[in-house]
Amino acid sequence: MKTFFLFCSWALFGSCLVSLTTKTSLEDLFTTCGGSQWKKNNNWLVGDPCENSWYGLTCDSTKSVVIEVGLGNNNLSGMLPNSITTLTDLVDLSLSINNLYGTIPTNIGNLSLLVSLVLSVNLLSGTLPESLTSLSNLQYLLISDNKLEGTIPPSIGSLTSLVNMQAVNNRLEGTIPEEITNLKSLSILYLSGNRLNGSIPETIGNMTSLLELQLIGNELVGSLPESLSQLVELNDLSLNGNNLSGTISSSLSNLTNLQILRLADNNLEGSIPPSLFNLPLIIVDIPLNRLSGTIPEFKYSFELQFLALYSNNLTGTLPPLQDAINLEVLYLQDNQLSGTIPPGLGQLNKLFDLSLSNNSFEGAIPPELGQLSNLNQLFLFNNRLNGTIPPELTESINLRTLYLNGNFLEGTIPNFKSPLILLDLSVNQFSCIAPGFNLTLAFCNLSVNSFNCNDSLSCDWITAFQTFNGTCSFPCKDLQVPATSIPSSVPSTDPSTSIVPTAIQKPDCVLNVNCMSGYCVGDDQGNSSCFCFSGCFGEMCDSCVDEL
Repeated sequence: MKTFFLFCSWALFGSCLVSLTTKTSLEDLFTTCGGSQWKKNNNWLVGDPCENSWYGLTCDSTKSVVIEVGLGNNNLSGMLPNSITTLTDLVDLSLSINNLYGTIPTNIGNLSLLVSLVLSVNLLSGTLPESLTSLSNLQYLLISDNKLEGTIPPSIGSLTSLVNMQAVNNRLEGTIPEEITNLKSLSILYLSGNRLNGSIPETIGNMTSLLELQLIGNELVGSLPESLSQLVELNDLSLNGNNLSGTISSSLSNLTNLQILRLADNNLEGSIPPSLFNLPLIIVDIPLNRLSGTIPEFKYSFELQFLALYSNNLTGTLPPLQDAINLEVLYLQDNQLSGTIPPGLGQLNKLFDLSLSNNSFEGAIPPELGQLSNLNQLFLFNNRLNGTIPPELTESINLRTLYLNGNFLEGTIPNFKSPLILLDLSVNQFSCIAPGFNLTLAFCNLSVNSFNCNDSLSCDWITAFQTFNGTCSFPCKDLQVPATSIPSSVPSTDPSTSIVPTAIQKPDCVLNVNCMSGYCVGDDQGNSSCFCFSGCFGEMCDSCVDEL
């Protein structure tokens, strides 16, 4: 039984004063950690901490014992004083989101009643003190976003009450100790953003209470342990950004509660087990591996919100996804997928980003894609698509980025009614540009096409570069303009006083407009010249000399 030096007369006053040791330790915390600069320091250093309700403290019912110190996000700055370990009745110590530096006090184990230790988002350094692992009542250990280093001590396995351990974004190294798998009450384990190496412990299946396992961005190697399939309560398995190898076992389909599967940026190979996509997955993030074979069908596709399988070696056609009505992101670029783009994608009304580039898709762009009212980015470049740009796509109300370059598209480049910012239609077979082409672009590339249109309205579009503030590359050839529009000499160096004539350009003179002081002109005989105003040489035309 602990003995306190108390000024107490419960019968007379109904409450007790905290011990002198407690008050001194709290005053030390205030002084050492810049208490005068805290965001809130109400009543600190005034009388008794409990009687006067010092900000951030919680006392027991007798108001004689401080059981919680909650000063998170309060501008504490300085080293955490060792005297804080004398607050032996503390149940909760929460000091996250401050500017604390130095080490975790070596005697932290003195706080034997501690249930929650929250020190995340500070500047703490050094190793994890060995005494930390003697906190047998500890349930929450949150120490992410610091500069902690060294290894995770094997004695971590003695914290059998631990429910939530988060040590993300530190400098921890070495292996994940097998003893950690003794923590059968642990439901959340986040060790991402460290320098952990070695393999995932084979006995990880013992942690049967795990709901979320995140080991992202370490240096882990080896295969996925077969015992992962025993974590039947798991809903988040995030192992991306490591050096894991081997295949994805079909036994993972035993994880019937799994909703988040992140295995991106590893060295996994083989096919995706079809049974894996029978799970109620919300996020599937497995790009940047060496996966092969086809993409399986999703049994619960209506649950799916994010699907990324890019930069693998996947083949075959797209599976039916028209029932994935909650899908917001679909990234399948950089594979070997083929066939046509399914019109059913046009039913995915929540789709925000769609990328199918660098595959072998062929056929026309489905007009149904224009029905995607939330679509913001569409990447279909470097495929074998043909036909014209569907009129429906030009009216997509939220489309900001459209990359269709590197296909076999033809016809007239349409006037887009959508609020495009970035447009790349280069390396196709377009023959003309529609009148009134949208110039509210930050970037466009129309180069390497087959423009041969004699429509003077197309040249009117080029003339409008007077008001264009972005960057655009295009060729314009064989466009006829009146000879009277050709200047007899290089125009004035002041663009505001110059009349920019209708412009044409030969294929070997590509115009890159990031300078507003220059143009190319031609006559009705098909002759053309490149001009730049003074100070813009090389900025607007590839060559600013006459090319007769």
